[in-house]
Amino acid sequence: MVLVVIVAVQLMFGIDAAEYGWTTAPAVAPTTVAVLLLAAFVQVERRAANPVLPMALLRDRGRGTGYLAAALASGAMFGTFFLLTQFLQVVLHLGPLAAGLALVPLMGSMLVTVRLVPRLLARARASAVVLAGATTFLSGAAWLTTLDSGATYLSGVLGPLVLLGVGGGLTFVPLSSSILGAVPQTLAGSASGALQAVQYSGTAFGVAVLVAQFGAARRGGTDFGAAIGDAIVGALVLEALVLVLAAVRLRWDGRASPETAAPTRILLSRRQN
Repeated sequence: MVLVVIVAVQLMFGIDAAEYGWTTAPAVAPTTVAVLLLAAFVQVERRAANPVLPMALLRDRGRGTGYLAAALASGAMFGTFFLLTQFLQVVLHLGPLAAGLALVPLMGSMLVTVRLVPRLLARARASAVVLAGATTFLSGAAWLTTLDSGATYLSGVLGPLVLLGVGGGLTFVPLSSSILGAVPQTLAGSASGALQAVQYSGTAFGVAVLVAQFGAARRGGTDFGAAIGDAIVGALVLEALVLVLAAVRLRWDGRASPETAAPTRILLSRRQN
């Protein structure tokens, strides 16, 4: 666990320094240390009698790509969410309560979508639903990249919020189900803990990346609103990677037998009961 904490800290230091340039020594050095320590962590876990993260969880390529997609999607969603709160309060001059209420469309659309996802998963593969979610999220994030200090809530924020909420709802539920649905019972606790860990780590990573981009834009003289739009390009990149992973997984699923979708459906039916 100590290695994991040090990896996270070093990676955050590297990303934070990236606003001065991704190839500068303050950015490259801690990032390199993080990569080396991550490799050391993998070796320790492979040899441990009771590993924190059993490597068997990652040997399944579908589950491994699922973990990576969950981390990237969390980073894109919550990095964007963080920047939008700054836009609402600094550019649109909303108070804390008003800014919170302004984000209700995102949460509302996500809650409605999450209720509908089990029905979609009964008819389509999880990877196909994730693909639709990533596409929807990308549409909302691309819209947000047009933000500047002259944007209004109705013209520049409300529509993207709904798209982000729908995209998030279509992404997180099938990812969780596909990751946990086929896990052996003996590894269920480790698999669930690993999912939570990658989502939290992905959130921190995404916020750090987008804030670094925002800082670089501001340092270059971009106004506050436009700098937020520039920074959200980072969320586009993260979510585009989710889309690629979902497309690859869908192709793998297409080559597999129909029974491979059963674990996800079994998990969903248990939750509904």
